[in-house]
Amino acid sequence: MIKRSIILLLLALATIAQADSEGPLSPTAATDQGDWTDETNVFSSNNLRARDPGTNSHILRAYTFGFAIPAGATINGFLVSVEGYGVEPNPERREIEVALGISGYTPTGSWKLDTLALDPLETYQDLGSSSDLWGGTWAVGDANNVEFSVLVRQSADGTIGVNFVDHIRVTVTYTPAAGGAANYRRRIELQRLLNGG
Repeated sequence: MIKRSIILLLLALATIAQADSEGPLSPTAATDQGDWTDETNVFSSNNLRARDPGTNSHILRAYTFGFAIPAGATINGFLVSVEGYGVEPNPERREIEVALGISGYTPTGSWKLDTLALDPLETYQDLGSSSDLWGGTWAVGDANNVEFSVLVRQSADGTIGVNFVDHIRVTVTYTPAAGGAANYRRRIELQRLLNGG
């Protein structure tokens, strides 16, 4: 009786889709609106950097991350990590804003503010989380689209400085569809045990 109860409990749990994630993945394409230089250096952490001379109206766009979130899943959140540094001792001059976009330079949702490390220290700054949708509404096709973008610019508060970005990476957390293949196989095996097979 106890064994049967345990199997029934496991069978019930198997019908509940558990959160999964993909990443961190790096971009394979990048463009900018004019003033950034060497923008394709953000593809990997290799101490080659994109440079922003300090014009907050110009955006660096990193895209084509190669996500393959399964159809029917629900997007839960995005964690974006930006590795870089600034040369200005005043932290306000090392502030950057980061947003997500589906295409082009227009953000989907809101910008997030963070402060880059001071040269010579270079670290990853994490923005968002596994449950943060960045103020947007996201379908699986948006995250999987080659145009899905991370947008980076100087802080819009007017205190600008020269900043460098070495690497951008993204992790997407999602909940698979309840009827996914893995859950189906788990339910079949538990049903077999329940039937004494």
